[in-house]
Amino acid sequence: MSMPSLFLLPTTDKFDGSNWIEWKTTIVNAAKAKGLMGYLKGKIKKPLPPNPSKPAPATSYWGSVSPTFEEWEQHDTYAQGMITLNIINPIRQGVRMDRTLAECWHSLCDTHDAQTDLGLIAAKEMLTSIKYTEGTDMEKHIAEMHEAWSKANNQGTAITDHKFCTYLLRSMPVLWSIL
Repeated sequence: MSMPSLFLLPTTDKFDGSNWIEWKTTIVNAAKAKGLMGYLKGKIKKPLPPNPSKPAPATSYWGSVSPTFEEWEQHDTYAQGMITLNIINPIRQGVRMDRTLAECWHSLCDTHDAQTDLGLIAAKEMLTSIKYTEGTDMEKHIAEMHEAWSKANNQGTAITDHKFCTYLLRSMPVLWSIL
């Protein structure tokens, strides 16, 4: 059984406390690609240690949903490394590294997915504060608006596509008001 290569992001893409949505999406996609979602969600339960008086169970392939005890520990540890090694300061970000991958992941999600009234207000204000400056990169501006929109919706604002278009139009310079 071969183990996939370690998934390490460049330092600029690692979770630093401000890029939760983007980082979480990347980690979830990597976990899916490496067959680790069952570990991430806690659906693949840790088997009992092998009985030393019985023959060792046959090993399974990497993506098996019923791994041996040793395989489960290897996969869980690998996936936990995939998360913790891609965080700038795991302890400061509230990662529970002394537990299973699922508990580690849930500790992060509980902290960073939390919707609050203040978070909702801040996310909406961020979206309304972004303004396009004439002569700058329009694609970059739209990407910044999309990112702020995603963050606002993750806080519970439920901004529809149509409503987002009004935010986008309001972000344009006054000279564009004929739109």
